[in-house]
Amino acid sequence: MIKITTNITTHTAKLIGKNGNTTMLQWRAGTSQQEMRKSCEDAGCLFLGGGQYIDLDSGETIADSNLSITEGTAFSDPVYQGPNGEDAIRVDKCFSIFGTPYLGAYLTEIRNPERAGLAGLKLALSQIQRNADRARGALVGNASTVMSESEMAQVDSAIRDAGLFHILYDHAWRQNPWVLKYATASCNHFQDVRDAISMGATTLSLVMPQNLINRYRGKKIGDHVMIQCPENVSPKMSCLNCGGKSAPLCDARKRDKIIVLFYQHGSTSWKRSKEATIKNISKASVKPEVKPADRREKTILKKREEATLKELNRAIRLSDRGSIIEIGKRAISNVSKATAKRYRKFLGISS
Repeated sequence: MIKITTNITTHTAKLIGKNGNTTMLQWRAGTSQQEMRKSCEDAGCLFLGGGQYIDLDSGETIADSNLSITEGTAFSDPVYQGPNGEDAIRVDKCFSIFGTPYLGAYLTEIRNPERAGLAGLKLALSQIQRNADRARGALVGNASTVMSESEMAQVDSAIRDAGLFHILYDHAWRQNPWVLKYATASCNHFQDVRDAISMGATTLSLVMPQNLINRYRGKKIGDHVMIQCPENVSPKMSCLNCGGKSAPLCDARKRDKIIVLFYQHGSTSWKRSKEATIKNISKASVKPEVKPADRREKTILKKREEATLKELNRAIRLSDRGSIIEIGKRAISNVSKATAKRYRKFLGISS
C-alpha cells in the first residue's frame, strides 16, 4: 500500500482561506504520525529542530558568538548578520509537524482506515466538490522519503487525471532528485536554490523573514525569479485561488522558473512572536482590577480586548503614535517592571 492518508479539508485557512464555503483535497505523507515524522527525519529537514542561525547565501551555520542581532519591534523585523555583515536567518520550526496538521493525523489509521493508500485518495477524489481544481500533497510529512518514484507517479496521475492541479513540496530532493518532476524544491538558503536549479527544479520555495523578502523579491537566480507567496500578501488569497486557472505557483509540473518566497510562519517565527506580543499588550491595556464575576462580564471584557487588539494593529499599521502610546501606557501600568520594559522597547515608548 502507498503510504499516504487523504482527506478533504474545510478549515485549513492557508489552503482555502477563512470563508469555510470551499474545500480542498489534501494528503499526508504517511499513514500514521510516526511515519509522517520519520519521513521528515529521513529528509534531514532543518525545520524539525529550528533555532540555529545560518548564512542566507551559503547555508553555513553561524555560531551565536559570531552573530550580530538587532531586535525586532512592532515596526520592524529582527535583523541577523554574520561576522562580516552577511545576511543570516534564524531557522524556524515546522508549522506542520508542530501544529494542527500533525495533530489532525492522530490515529487516522485506526479511526479512518478508508483514507489510507491509493484507494483512500481515489475515494476522496470521488467526494470533492465539482468545481474543485487543485490538491495539496504532503501537508504533513515528506513524500520522497516515504514512497517510491513509481508510487509518486501513481498519486500524481490520479490527481491530474481527475482534473486537479497538484501542489507539492519536498525537502529530500538531493537524495531523491526524481521528485523534482513532481514537487517544488523546498530550500533553506540560496545555495540550495542554485543546486536545485542545476538538478532540474522548475519551481522552488524558500522561507525567510519579511524584511529579507522585501529586499530580494523580484530578483533572479539564474532564470528563476523570486516571487512572494500571494497568500502572504493578501487576506483574499490562498492556495485555493493562487494562480487562477493557469495553475498555482507551487505546481511544479505546470509552472517554471519560479522561486516562491514564504515569510516564516512556524511556532518560533517572529511573525508569531510579534502577534502574541501585540495581543498581550491589548489584553493588559484593558485588564480589570477585579476578575469578571460571571459570563456577562467575561463577554464584555473579551469584546473590549478584541476591539483594543484591532485598534492597536491599525495604529501600528498606520504609525499612529498617539494611539500606540495611549494603549501602551495603559498596558504598562498593569504588568511587571520587566514586562513593562519589554513592552516599551517593542512599541518605542520612552520611560
